[in-house]
Amino acid sequence: MRRVYEEMAAAARVDEHFPGRFVNFAGIDVRRGAAGVPLLEKAVKEYGFRGCGEIVTTLWQTPPDDRELCYPYYEACLSLGIPVMIDCTMD
Repeated sequence: MRRVYEEMAAAARVDEHFPGRFVNFAGIDVRRGAAGVPLLEKAVKEYGFRGCGEIVTTLWQTPPDDRELCYPYYEACLSLGIPVMIDCTMD
């Protein structure tokens, strides 16, 4: 996962030349539940990601209001001050 974050962070450095045009969102797998939150925090704090998502509810068959799997990410996003992108399109 580290290599992916590093590559995405490098791509976002384009933002230094074109401010406001590119925003990296850290992709997450909500099936990890609270165990995946440190990866999100690392993506934001160490690699400069500025959002969380996409939470793809149809792919993982996890509703966005699943308290055990999704809420730990929502709480982390609140404390990090970042937005969350949720895809609830297919079902």
